[in-house]
Amino acid sequence: NGGWPKWLADGNPVDKAINSLPQATFSARPEPGRLANKDYIAKKLHGDALVLIDARTDEEYNGWALHKEKRGGHIKSAISMPHKWFFNEDGTMRDYPALKNLMESHEVTTDKAVSAYGTWGVRSATVYFALRLMEYPACSNYDGSLPEWSRDPALPMEAMPRFEKLVYAAWVDDLIKGGNPGKPDHPPTYPGKGYVIVH
Repeated sequence: NGGWPKWLADGNPVDKAINSLPQATFSARPEPGRLANKDYIAKKLHGDALVLIDARTDEEYNGWALHKEKRGGHIKSAISMPHKWFFNEDGTMRDYPALKNLMESHEVTTDKAVSAYGTWGVRSATVYFALRLMEYPACSNYDGSLPEWSRDPALPMEAMPRFEKLVYAAWVDDLIKGGNPGKPDHPPTYPGKGYVIVH
């Protein structure tokens, strides 16, 4: 919990030797229902049968940044809950009361089926792991995530309309530092004719 950075920060010992283990066979037993797919999400999307959590960043959720998606934005009706919200500053996972408050403040309760997605199911695995720790009985991870979903134009998506008229904190910070707001992960709002920041 906290990974390698936390291990080092706590002053724990490290080993630089090459360790070998005897060969063994691992037989996995997948649990049905723990891994969602496109058809399951599409079927449950309409109505109150499923809460869908988008574990990506705000920029990705709004459609400002693309990572292998054919269309920008998010799956229609998905809740934005970036995976970073699940961690403390030291990289450890937030405690149960904090996670419970996070979920319930977004109306993600244990009486609902919940599925998380991201970009290939990596960040959403954090959300899924938290849901399992919190004993949500019907939770799953959609590992095909947005790259798979966005390839099918018949599947509904949403994006923030007219986002090119908006700016956000990272964009302003980059502008102040003399960066290039025309980068792919920033909306193209700055015409290059001077600017004024109103506080």
